[in-house]
Amino acid sequence: MRRVRWLTFNDRPLYTRGIVAGLRQLGVEVPVIRLRTGPEPQNREIAQAIDGHRPDLVFTPGWAHDLVDPVALFSVLRRKGIPHVYWATEDPTFFHEVSLKFAPYSDLVFTTTVELVGRYVQLGIPTGVLLFGCNPEIHRPVPREPEFEYDVVLVANNYITGSHRHEVRQRTTEQMVMPLVKAGLDVKIWGLW
Repeated sequence: MRRVRWLTFNDRPLYTRGIVAGLRQLGVEVPVIRLRTGPEPQNREIAQAIDGHRPDLVFTPGWAHDLVDPVALFSVLRRKGIPHVYWATEDPTFFHEVSLKFAPYSDLVFTTTVELVGRYVQLGIPTGVLLFGCNPEIHRPVPREPEFEYDVVLVANNYITGSHRHEVRQRTTEQMVMPLVKAGLDVKIWGLW
């Protein structure tokens, strides 16, 4: 039986160590190609990658519009008759700014937000839900290291946009984190913004 071949142009570790690694563990070939970025259209590079790897489909996960020119990608895919699957990992926060750059031109969309399935379907896009999972090669028990033992660890990103982002972060910190600190707990925080 011939192995299924996918191709992706998103080389961010969140995806290469996550879903791409998972697909490979299931026997799916998934070459990851990093395209050059800049003012030149990527049509030639995309076409060469497709011709060289002959994928059954092209898979674009998440935040990729800064890596892959959607216009170039979809013009090549249409010309070559290759289907496209998009995984909208930035939903719901960046539905308009990110997901709608790829989703309307995709043959299938997976969203991480069940509440958005209806919106995609209204746009005529076949859609399902695909949540993040764990890669057992990465997410596994490891020996305890005393220097990393805390009472509470918060790992979070502030996805609030606009001028009120800092006041929301401040209010959230006061409501969620400061009671833990005032209670004398050893708290560590990691995240963007």
